[in-house]
Order: sequence, then structure tokens, then C-alpha cells
Amino acid sequence: MKQDIESIYFKLIENIKSNINDKIDAINVEKEDCVLKNIDERAWIIGSLDDRIKSFNTFVFTFIDSVTSTAQGNMISKNAVFEFDIVVSESEDGLDYVRVLRYHRVLEECMRAAWDNVCKGYDRATINLLNPIDIKLYDSTTMHKVVGIQVEFALIN
Repeated sequence: MKQDIESIYFKLIENIKSNINDKIDAINVEKEDCVLKNIDERAWIIGSLDDRIKSFNTFVFTFIDSVTSTAQGNMISKNAVFEFDIVVSESEDGLDYVRVLRYHRVLEECMRAAWDNVCKGYDRATINLLNPIDIKLYDSTTMHKVVGIQVEFALIN
């Protein structure tokens, strides 16, 4: 089946969504604690933030950062960048940076596995870890940490 930017994006989301909590559980077992919380299946926000985020202390926000194209003879090379972020409410337990580092690992490992599953036979995507940032959402009094990755790849067809 021919892949396009849309199918790759939504297949990656579904693959990660179905495997992310298993990865979180595995890291909690490895580290012998429960610092990371599972992500509710409904806590996936695609494209733009909305009021649903108020219902979750931890959620995933994903969007298409950019899609560019260049003609190469009869072929068109498309370069796509997707971003996947986990947004976590800060906690008073002093483990916010432990969470940041572990969620970075979760995203990176889940994306690598998802790419290998969804895009067999394609060159591997570049996965960049983004610098964690602090944000305040809407009318919330709680600060949040955002940890994310960018996935960049070229698709020629």
C-alpha cells in the first residue's frame, strides 16, 4: 500500500497510543517505582489544544509541524516534521525532572518502534528530543512541564 504523509501520521499516532502505557509500565518496573503515570486513551489531543485538557493531569499533544516539498524530475520529495509532546502537571514530590527524562525516553522508544512498524522498508526517521519547557495552561494555577520529540522524514513518490 502506498504511504502518504497523512497515513504515516495517523498510523504513528495509533501505534504509539496502543503501546505507550506498556512502555510506561516497563520503565516503572525497571526503575522499581511508579513515578510515571499512564496516559488515558482519551487524553490525546491532535492538532490544537481544547478544553478537554482540563480533565487530565497528563496528556499527549501532537501536531504536524511542517510539510515541504521539492520536485526532483518526475518525483516529488516531501519532508515532514511531526511533533509529539507529553504535558505533565508539576507535582510537589520533587520528581518533575525525573518524569521529564523518563517521558522523553518513553516518547523516543515508542516512536522508534512505531516507525519500524509503520514504515518498514523506508529510511529511518530522525527523532529529535526537544528541550523541556514550563508552561501555564489557560486558567490553571498549576504549572506544567512539556517534554517532546520531533520526527522528521522524507517521503519520495
